[in-house]
Amino acid sequence: MKQITIRTLRPPAKKNLKKDIEWFCHSLGLLGERDKKKSSFRIFETIVKANRKNGISADELARAVGMSRTAVTHHVNTMIMAGLVVKEGGRFELRMKSLQKIVDEIELDINRTLRAVREVAKDIDKRMNFPVR
Repeated sequence: MKQITIRTLRPPAKKNLKKDIEWFCHSLGLLGERDKKKSSFRIFETIVKANRKNGISADELARAVGMSRTAVTHHVNTMIMAGLVVKEGGRFELRMKSLQKIVDEIELDINRTLRAVREVAKDIDKRMNFPVR
């Protein structure tokens, strides 16, 4: 099961890699109001940078962001559920090799889900004798 939140936010006015990645995280619901230390952002940014290599282990990630392994795993699991990150051979990496490809895959995930919801809605409408368009 994947769970993702899409937020409509204005992109940063000035091009700044760190701010752009933060905006990306905000737009996909990874950063909440309770995350005052931007833990999810720091973890995601570290995974993005590690993606050029062979990913990053939970222990390496915890050391890099100065958090416990348990806290890191909690945040990474949210990213896995959102379809951004995968775990391969004990290492975390981006689901795809680029952020653009990840967005493309998320779009496909959303479209597949909406098609299934539409079919169920159509069946319910039929059984409830609701008018057809």
